[in-house]
Amino acid sequence: MTSTQFKKAKETILKRLVRDKEKELCCHVRFVLKIGLELAKKYKVDRRIIEISCLLHDVGRDHEMEHEDHGDAGARISSELLDGIGISKKEMITILACIKNHNKNLSFYTLEEKIVITADSASKVLYHEAFMLLCKKQTFQDKCEWGKRYLEKGYVNTLFPEYKKYITDKYRELKSTYALVSATIPI
Repeated sequence: MTSTQFKKAKETILKRLVRDKEKELCCHVRFVLKIGLELAKKYKVDRRIIEISCLLHDVGRDHEMEHEDHGDAGARISSELLDGIGISKKEMITILACIKNHNKNLSFYTLEEKIVITADSASKVLYHEAFMLLCKKQTFQDKCEWGKRYLEKGYVNTLFPEYKKYITDKYRELKSTYALVSATIPI
C-alpha cells in the first residue's frame, strides 16, 4: 500500500472510530496501537498493517450478526470500510486475519496476528485502569469480577514470552489489589 493509500485508510478508520467508538478509542484502542507499533518495530513487520489491524481490532464489538463473534464482525465491517482504498489483496487478507483472529484460540497464528493479539491482551494489563472505564457492570462486585477476568485473560493471552515477562510486575500488582479488595468486600 502506498503512503497515500495508508493515509486514506487511517483517516477513514479514525473518522469511524471517533464517530462510533470514541470511548473505546480513548480507553483501549490507542494503547493497543501503542504496544502493536512497538512490537512491529521489534519484529520488523509492516507497521501500516499492524496500525490498521490494531485500530480496527474491536470495530465489530456490539455489531455482531447471528453466529458471529466480535472478531468475525470486525473483519466483515473492516472489509467494507477498507474496500476501494487500494490496499492490496495480500495486505487485506493479513489485516482481516489479524482482526478476525485477535480473540480466537487457534493452534497457529502469523507473526502479525500474534502482535495484534499480544497488543490487545497486554493493554488490558499495562493500561488496566483505563480499560476498566469501559466496564458496563452496575455493581462494585460485578465490576471487580469483570476486571479480574480481563486482567487474567490479558496476561494469559500475551503470546510473546519476553513481553509477558515485561508486564508481569504490573499483573502481580493488580492481582494483589484485587485480592485485597476481595478480602475486604466479598466479591
